[in-house]
Amino acid sequence: MAAAGDWYLVDGGRPLGPFGIDELSRRIAAGTLGAHDLVWRAGFTDWVQAHTVPGLFAPPPVPPTNSTSPSPVLRISSSEERSAPAPMPETVTPSSSGGSKRSGYIARHWRGDLSLPQAYWVNGFLLNMLLTVVVLSSSAYLENTYSPKASILLLVLLPVIPLIIIPWQVVGIWKSANRHTKRGGRGIWAILAQIAVLFGVLRAVAEWGGLIPVYSKIIAENSAEDPQPRANLVVSSDGTVLTVEGFIGSGLSKRFDQVLAKNPGVRVVQLNSIGGWVKEGHGLGKSIRANALITVVDRGCFSACTLAFLGGKERWITDRGRLGFHAPHRDGLTSGQLADLIAQERTALRGLGVPEEFASRAMATSHESMWYPKKAELKQNKIITHVGDSDAFSRSSSLLPVDYNAAAVKALEKIPLYPVIRQTHPDTYRQVIARISEAMAKDEPTDALVQDLQGTIKQLVRRSAPRAADDVVLAMGAITLDYLRQFSASDVEGCVAFADPSKSKKAADVTKFTDVHQREIIINTRAIESASKSSIIAPSESDVKVEFDFVGRKLASRSNIKMHLFDKAVIQPSEFRAYCELNIAFMEEILALPRQNSVRFLRYLFNSIAS
Repeated sequence: MAAAGDWYLVDGGRPLGPFGIDELSRRIAAGTLGAHDLVWRAGFTDWVQAHTVPGLFAPPPVPPTNSTSPSPVLRISSSEERSAPAPMPETVTPSSSGGSKRSGYIARHWRGDLSLPQAYWVNGFLLNMLLTVVVLSSSAYLENTYSPKASILLLVLLPVIPLIIIPWQVVGIWKSANRHTKRGGRGIWAILAQIAVLFGVLRAVAEWGGLIPVYSKIIAENSAEDPQPRANLVVSSDGTVLTVEGFIGSGLSKRFDQVLAKNPGVRVVQLNSIGGWVKEGHGLGKSIRANALITVVDRGCFSACTLAFLGGKERWITDRGRLGFHAPHRDGLTSGQLADLIAQERTALRGLGVPEEFASRAMATSHESMWYPKKAELKQNKIITHVGDSDAFSRSSSLLPVDYNAAAVKALEKIPLYPVIRQTHPDTYRQVIARISEAMAKDEPTDALVQDLQGTIKQLVRRSAPRAADDVVLAMGAITLDYLRQFSASDVEGCVAFADPSKSKKAADVTKFTDVHQREIIINTRAIESASKSSIIAPSESDVKVEFDFVGRKLASRSNIKMHLFDKAVIQPSEFRAYCELNIAFMEEILALPRQNSVRFLRYLFNSIAS
């Protein structure tokens, strides 16, 4: 019979013992030692499952014998009795003391201590099912969310699953399969489990690789530039109206929230937009609802803009205002994916209180066209709550304050230089908007406002001219000469005012020379744009001394030119034509110089004027 103290067992990943056979029997009877628990005694090469030990759970067959003495159930040799217990194999070495049950379970799987069914079906199959649900849900959320923070968080966390969890699953199942036969299991199941693991790894690589386009699309959408210039957010002078003007692009909802935080008095949001990103439209609508704001459309609010409009607690549209609806679109989607996207947006509209029939009609309209419901239909479907008179809206403060800034933007759009000024000189652009807003608030005459704006743009052009591209500089010189000739033929006093405003009380109106003025607008645009990218330094007077002397000699050789008029502080009416002809001759001689000399001299003159 085996001596007391021969047996060791594993409990909770830790070796316990030595125990006598009676103690093992007691534990079996109490249910604390199961058939698949590991046991060991001297002479064993490895730990074995308890049910594989003959006679431990049931007595072994008794061989025929004539002996009347009872045969022992378990017997070991005297050498085995004298052997010291073998060291605990690494596979069942417990984790560090004090570890949590959860970390112990994770470590046991990694070491292969768990049974193959538990490792494969629980930690493999069931966990994969759960991960699949999480990944698919997260991917759908990423593609439709308007929360940048949540998107970034998920983009960072989702790759952890294939990089950490899958290797943990594979290693644990593989090790458990290697030990399955030693624990009394059938070898075929171990082989099948390992084959399934190999196929599972290949499938996981393919499935996770399929998410790369989703990641790429999300990253591209958040990093690519918007197809239109960013929208303007302008707060009215009394701080009650916030106008959203332009494309609803990336980050607009965040900028909107920042403006609201700085202007707590805002009560009305005026929208004028062709649309933009759906997620940003939802983001604006969410902020508008959260702050119980009124939405107003006095011109047009289309596509994603309508999602912001629907957030208003009151939704106003003027008699000239329009709302436009169509289905969302995203490049690169299959027809099935696009159908899912449209279905999701239809559900979102229903969640905003839009009737089913209206939402379906909107989503049935192709993204390449637009549906403009009539105001009666908008009112009937509770898309709008009020219809107002556009003229009364712009004049009255009884319902809503007049938004002069929004009107200023509209007026500024009539100036052809507007896109370039906005992109290259945003400060000047904002100053122009402020000036238009001020003039409208004071009901100033339009002609005076236009003249003032032309003066602002003229100063900008003058600052840009010395640093513009060579061909632009020459073109500006040629236009100056054309203006002088046009004035000389029809208005000599205007010619003097154009050449030197300080020598005439009359303003030079260049707009009456339509052809030259149109060319000037184009060249001025090019001057502002090219100067914004230029590092050219205007030449000094000493740099153009050679050109100055040469042109002076050429002018002196002309018998009808009175050069002394350049030095006169006041030009008498009788001298207007002579002064005009002097300036014409001066520009002619400059433009007759070799190209580089002409450009250098003109840069000097333009810089002198700007200074």
